[in-house]
Amino acid sequence: IGLNYRRPNGGLRIAIKPFEASLASDPQEAILRDMTQQSKMLEAHIKEHPSEWVWMHKRWKTRPKNQS
Repeated sequence: IGLNYRRPNGGLRIAIKPFEASLASDPQEAILRDMTQQSKMLEAHIKEHPSEWVWMHKRWKTRPKNQS
């Protein structure tokens, strides 16, 4: 997965993080596992660099029951 970071003096730093695709025999299960893993990687990146993210729409329309 490729991620970028803004540099304080301008420009971007690009980081390529390793990603291993699921080997699940069921294609739907493989997709679910892969997308879950990639979403977690993106979520971690956003939490590390929240000022670099602006959402113009409600990306996640639902939340887990234990979150408001």
